[in-house]
Amino acid sequence: MFLVFSVLIYFLIYGGIPVLYKYYKTVNFEKKVNYVLKNSEDLTTLNRNLELLREETNVNISYEYQGINYNCLIDGHCQEFNEDIFRKTPRFERDDFITRQEKLEINGEDLTINFTLPISSTKEVQNILFLFLPIFGLISVTMALLLSYAISTRLSKAIVSLRNDAKKITSLMFDIDQSVKSNDELGDLSHSLVVLANTLCLTLNDLQEANAKLHDDMEKERLREEERRAYIATLSHDLKTPLTAIRGQLEGMLYNVGKYKDHETYLEKNIDLTYEMEEMIQTIIISSKLDEYNLELVKQDINLLDCLKKSLLDFDYSIENKALDITMKVASDYIIKADSNLFGRVLNNLISNAIEYSQENSKIDIILSDDILSISNIVADFDDSLISEELIYKPFYRQDKSRNKNGSGLGMYIVKKICDLHGIKINLEYNDNKFIVYLSFTRE
Repeated sequence: MFLVFSVLIYFLIYGGIPVLYKYYKTVNFEKKVNYVLKNSEDLTTLNRNLELLREETNVNISYEYQGINYNCLIDGHCQEFNEDIFRKTPRFERDDFITRQEKLEINGEDLTINFTLPISSTKEVQNILFLFLPIFGLISVTMALLLSYAISTRLSKAIVSLRNDAKKITSLMFDIDQSVKSNDELGDLSHSLVVLANTLCLTLNDLQEANAKLHDDMEKERLREEERRAYIATLSHDLKTPLTAIRGQLEGMLYNVGKYKDHETYLEKNIDLTYEMEEMIQTIIISSKLDEYNLELVKQDINLLDCLKKSLLDFDYSIENKALDITMKVASDYIIKADSNLFGRVLNNLISNAIEYSQENSKIDIILSDDILSISNIVADFDDSLISEELIYKPFYRQDKSRNKNGSGLGMYIVKKICDLHGIKINLEYNDNKFIVYLSFTRE
């Protein structure tokens, strides 16, 4: 492209300079001649102006006045015409001369004046330019090679940088900077690659997070499915035991076998077993509801002291039977927001456990301090390794293996679920035969 442009420039100069040169000489010639003609009022002034014109230009001047011919030479004044001067004066028009003839009136007589300006021939100028062609061509080729090398080097470096950036992106390496910092298409492409890398990085991070979350959700769902299977298996076993006992006793009474002839005694036992099964089924129903994702709590203001007193009333017989001393230190105006039915079940379960596992003639302390409610009791033969969160909040877990017939094993599981729904933090502690449950409230 540079060479083509150089050739076009050369031929433009080759064809245009002669024309411009002749045009410039003609305009300048006409301007100076017009000045002489305009400012020559007499012969003396005319000769002086013609001498000044001869000094400034290379123009040949001749004029005829009063029948005498005058000629103004380059190296002298205007003199009368003679044969030597005649030889130096061009007698015909040529391409390398600019001529002009004008008539003036000086002192009432006509004066015919001729101006002739020699100029270089157009062919001479073109020949000179043609001689310059090899030098011009050498310079043009050299400049073209240097320019091509500079541009190709710059472009190749930019393309290599863009290729390296693209390779990094294909290798999932998005820590790239704009390698081509220019205001052209390559600079725009480099900027676009940086934007693409940042966008892909963010998208990949989002996909990884979504994948990790999906994996966690699938793992949780798998664990939940395993718990559900274990839940059903344990539930079937726990319900099968009282059902088998009821069926055996009813068959014994039906056929009047042995001790089962005493229908009144064993009918009463069967009723107790049905009550036990009813309570177990009710607990299972509550547990199932707590596992629902869309369970809505009906929160209301609850006086904590009144709620504790109500729970203790339900266990008056057990407290008196074991001769337990209940100490309660709870502010009478302490209000919490909670679902009364569910939170009441939490207190019932915790107080029931404290009574069941307390030694006879021992003490149970219920104390509220700094938004933390503690329920503590003295226990015997307690394995503190079994109160880890992995075990005690597990469905159908029973701390005392010898008491499989007592309770459903869902108590602490339900307590934990309800506390989580209410934002209540629960902690367990065992030290020196004292078992303590802590409920930490967040006041709204």
